[in-house]
Amino acid sequence: MSKILIEKNAAEYYDVDGPIIACVGVMAAIAMFKLKTLVDGRSEWEFLPDASPQFDYYHQGIYRNQRATSLAAYQVESLPDLPEYVFPTLEIKDRLEPSINSFRASDYRCIAEFLEKQSDNECYAYAILKEDLYETHHGDGCYRYLNGAFFDKVDATNLVTEIDANSKFQAHFRTMNLVLKQEYIEVVDFNIELFDRFELSEVLKTLDQLFQINAANSSVEEQYAGITHRLLDHYDGGISPSKEYIDAILEAAPSEFHVQAKKFADEK
Repeated sequence: MSKILIEKNAAEYYDVDGPIIACVGVMAAIAMFKLKTLVDGRSEWEFLPDASPQFDYYHQGIYRNQRATSLAAYQVESLPDLPEYVFPTLEIKDRLEPSINSFRASDYRCIAEFLEKQSDNECYAYAILKEDLYETHHGDGCYRYLNGAFFDKVDATNLVTEIDANSKFQAHFRTMNLVLKQEYIEVVDFNIELFDRFELSEVLKTLDQLFQINAANSSVEEQYAGITHRLLDHYDGGISPSKEYIDAILEAAPSEFHVQAKKFADEK
């Protein structure tokens, strides 16, 4: 496994209400360390993995909530040296490499089939994140979690409007381009920002499930519509049959179809 070298002249040191934190790279993009005291009284640096609860807490305290004091050069001189290197976590590795992530198309068959029908086998997708504003302003910091994903920009925009209608929350719009290349789906041009807390695999899973749900609903709706039309033949002027009458007809249908159709009816 390759190592990430720690450039000590690229480190910044902060007092975060007591603990001393060292951030390497722009806004701790390379690594973060916490100074801890050992049983024998010595001090050493503890590496905080990216996206761990401790990393999130101190990162937001330093860069967002301004709960940290930058250490002067003379204060840094008394601190032990940082490690010469760390072994990368997956999150650090991803940040240092080009913004391309590949996923097996076989894991997301509905998306792959959709992309096959698109020009150049690619299409933009939209991820909508939801932020709890109370937590942002009065809690431990800003956290934006995945709330929905769409290929249709109008549907994505509608969800943004729905979330923003509640003053307790704020929606955030993220775009990405999905490209089908042989056996892989590549996600490129995505704009994950500082306080976003979601994985690209979550977006793909949500999109794939959306296709499955829409396909199932469409199939059931067509079958159910056929039953409805036959039932309406018994009524003058297109008066809708009662729920009890529909249930009685459905009882005679195959059990699998009965469950699906009844679920569709209840949702309507």
